[in-house]
Amino acid sequence: MPYSGDPPGDSMADRLEEKLRDLLQASSDFNSIRVFYRGEPGFVPVKLHPFVIIFLAEEQEATGQEGYGNSTGMRYYRYDGYVAIEVLMKDTSGLMPDGNRDANVPSYLEAKTLTQAAFNALMSWGGARGLLVDDPVVSFDGRETASEMRIDPFTNGLGRRGDNVTNRGALNFHIYTRRLDFD
Repeated sequence: MPYSGDPPGDSMADRLEEKLRDLLQASSDFNSIRVFYRGEPGFVPVKLHPFVIIFLAEEQEATGQEGYGNSTGMRYYRYDGYVAIEVLMKDTSGLMPDGNRDANVPSYLEAKTLTQAAFNALMSWGGARGLLVDDPVVSFDGRETASEMRIDPFTNGLGRRGDNVTNRGALNFHIYTRRLDFD
């Protein structure tokens, strides 16, 4: 059956992506963002820059060699993904050096600033230790609960899409959950 355009369902992954999107949209640092994409888009029209991408790349169960979780009834999962921000390069007017031969690339600085703002927005959920106990995301059946989030170092770089060139900032996240496996 072809995809209808609606989110695939009400999975824990869906709820986590929606939580991340809500955190970013709630920050006034993102008032200039035109679109918050859930998933990596292909061609993005120039008029939709700057934009944010929330991409969940991998879901995996933590299984140990000793049958981790079999005796406790708990299963542990890790959701890996990234938040990326793309800014259209309109840098030609800002590339002239000052008297010290210094120049800044405006789109790079904007992407970098927005990436830091994304980090701050995500950290507002779990705090410095990444514990999600005060505001956990819970699965539709109430059995799986987000417990912890970690964020990797930021990356910055150029992205080329169709007829435009952009500056991109990104950060990788890892969200850990616990699932009660039986009643």
